[in-house]
Amino acid sequence: MINNNLIEDYLSSKGIYPARKYRNYSMYHAPYREDKNPSMMVSGSRFEDLALGLSGGLNKLKELMHDSPNIYIYRSSDKIIDNKSSSSFRFIDSKEIGNNPILNQYLASRCIDISIAKLYCREVYFTNGKKSYFAIGLPTILKNNFALRNIYFKGNLGSGISYFQNGYLGQNLKIFEGMFSMLSYFQTFQYSKCELFRGDVLVLNSLSNINKIKHYASSYSSLELFFDRDKSGVASTQKVLTDYSHAEDFSEVYNGYVDMNDSLIGIRKMIESVKGKILK
Repeated sequence: MINNNLIEDYLSSKGIYPARKYRNYSMYHAPYREDKNPSMMVSGSRFEDLALGLSGGLNKLKELMHDSPNIYIYRSSDKIIDNKSSSSFRFIDSKEIGNNPILNQYLASRCIDISIAKLYCREVYFTNGKKSYFAIGLPTILKNNFALRNIYFKGNLGSGISYFQNGYLGQNLKIFEGMFSMLSYFQTFQYSKCELFRGDVLVLNSLSNINKIKHYASSYSSLELFFDRDKSGVASTQKVLTDYSHAEDFSEVYNGYVDMNDSLIGIRKMIESVKGKILK
């Protein structure tokens, strides 16, 4: 006899039950990530994560659940972590980017290739109390401290700026406000065989770290600023331009967008739209 409820039976064996049941399908809180609103649809032997665009059968679901350090089961009393909780985070482990399908999907949603993220970032696994989480982590200058990002969370495990020497000490330093602006820059210019892909990198991770630039400014002949185009980003850009005569504002190249990632996503959408019209 064919079991048409393979996935529901498997989940119930783990103590995981539907948040809502309908005639032809059930809605679950995705058990492999924090899912405040139930977004995993299960129908017979198939599931679909409506938030992440993932789908598959029982083996795929098992793979996703086993990839997490611990299965996360959402309860109504739980809240999505906010930045104020970051002081209670505890580092567990980090892995090379590409192992976690949920984080891979998140990078894809931000138009960042795994090969680009690997250059600077790690998968970071951490706890907050008794719960386990994972995120894209940009290492800071402090050991086992990271700027963290996932689909639901923007915060930090520890503190600090991120600094990477690529062999351009004494030449140019590219300064970014956050990790995805930095990743978007190298994503955009990865195939450019010119000066665009060259330079050491400083990521502030927060504009509150803007005064940390002074520790690096004198070591470079030029400072290239890629801050957000919002009010605080523009004000910070002006401050750095005033403080350092060898600083230059590069944010004008993505004028009309909030930041480099917003620009990258916008350009990708435009390309797909044009493709759709030409190829239909």
